[in-house]
Amino acid sequence: MFFEAHGTETAVGDPVEANSIGAAFGRGHSCDEPLYVGAVKSNIGHLEGASGLARLLKTILVLEKGVIPPNTNFESLNPKIDAERLNLKFSTDSHPWPHDGLRRASVNYFGFGGTNCHVILDDAYNYLRIHRQTRNHSTTKVVPPRHSLSKSSLGPPIPLDDASLEPKKLTTPKLLIWSAADRHGTARLVKAYNDYFQNLRSRHSDVEPFLDSLGYTLAERRTSLLWRSFVVINSTTTLLGLEKQTSKSKRASSGRNLGFIFTGQGAQWPEMDELKKPKELSRINEPEFSQSLCRAIQVALVDLLESFAIRPSVVVGHSLGEIAAA
Repeated sequence: MFFEAHGTETAVGDPVEANSIGAAFGRGHSCDEPLYVGAVKSNIGHLEGASGLARLLKTILVLEKGVIPPNTNFESLNPKIDAERLNLKFSTDSHPWPHDGLRRASVNYFGFGGTNCHVILDDAYNYLRIHRQTRNHSTTKVVPPRHSLSKSSLGPPIPLDDASLEPKKLTTPKLLIWSAADRHGTARLVKAYNDYFQNLRSRHSDVEPFLDSLGYTLAERRTSLLWRSFVVINSTTTLLGLEKQTSKSKRASSGRNLGFIFTGQGAQWPEMDELKKPKELSRINEPEFSQSLCRAIQVALVDLLESFAIRPSVVVGHSLGEIAAA
């Protein structure tokens, strides 16, 4: 009764997948009892290698709770998808599982290189019951009634200034980085996040860990595009005026020519790459250590800079530095 689709989010890919789902499973359904189709990608976007795991976890929760969740941010169906003919339903509301007994769902996952996976899952309670086994499980035996899943039961969004996010100074400033493909793209992103913060629900009453996670996601889990801007958040009040606080969008530099100069022996000093070693105890100037360290430290620095995508266009070296330069 439920199918977790890959959801390519493309004009071609979505109709192809929907038609294949309808062709394979639609004949066992009807307009009155359609096959519900969902895609967790509408909630969390692209997860690359982890996207299949996200779909699996969502589907397990659907089977456990007996609730088919809505497709977030769903606005209109691709006109090339004839959902009625295919006996499919792309729901925008929560629905209880349509019938009692075994709950079965399918999961699609398409890999970038052409690998296709399809997994069929049963809920643990009914599987164990049918096979006369006893195990621990988290399946809800009784499907919740429809009225308990109405939108009104969720309550209206709580505005940020009325929620439990009282204005307060953060322990450490938070850096949020915006990246877009065009000059005005970052402004659109900022506006979207500003609207989100304005309607932030009270579940984020402890806003600091939430902002830590958001800052990490924006900086490390998003593609760095050509146009960029940022904002430094020092207190929760900054969230209420995000558009005024954010820097102007700037085009990223296309790359600069860098030169690395590698030194020879004689440039070392006490406490260099040591922790609180006093000059009197340091052995860094002894040849047996200084010559090896001169090479090793500079090679290590090159590797560190390489991990930051900082690469030289030209290198020069003196004495032992020639080894590191090479």
